[in-house]
Amino acid sequence: MSARQQSRGITLIMVMIFLVLISLFSISAYKASTTNLRVTQNMAMHQEATAAAQAAIETAISTPAFQAASAAVASSQSIDVDGDGANDYTVTVTPAATCSKIRSLLNRELPRNVSTGLPQAQWIRCDSGRSGGAVGSGPSGAGLIEGGSTTGTVADASFCVETHWNVRAEVADARSATSVQVNQGVSVPYSLGEAQDRCQRNN
Repeated sequence: MSARQQSRGITLIMVMIFLVLISLFSISAYKASTTNLRVTQNMAMHQEATAAAQAAIETAISTPAFQAASAAVASSQSIDVDGDGANDYTVTVTPAATCSKIRSLLNRELPRNVSTGLPQAQWIRCDSGRSGGAVGSGPSGAGLIEGGSTTGTVADASFCVETHWNVRAEVADARSATSVQVNQGVSVPYSLGEAQDRCQRNN
């Protein structure tokens, strides 16, 4: 075998080795990019599902039924998160909202009419004036009632309390295998009697 033929053989082998290495690098880069794309898609879907759950909670706590009685709201909602007119996720608001705490409201905490200085119409019934008793202060009832501001006195207590509720929404999307749970606290004012009744029924 001549020197020229040997040189050609070595060159061919080197070219083949480089081709194999380039192929391996290409395959590795493709796998890495595919993995990164998958991770990005999963993160985007998780964020979309979280946004859908949050939107469902906001809708639920804005309903007259929830405001009136903190009652169980529609258990399932379809949410369009990208604005294309097609529903993307189905959100389940479950279980029913649970009452975690009742806090007494002081007269000075009641929302007031700027012009008159009196409590707003829907809060008039809460104003105990100067003759109020220790409404909703201290432990009693269902054991959920807490006193209001530590700077308030017995005479400052209004006839209303602030109830604290936990609302939970769940998204389980079979298409993307995304599963998300979102909990949100919300406060709703009631009279003491209403608050004790509703908190006991929802616990």
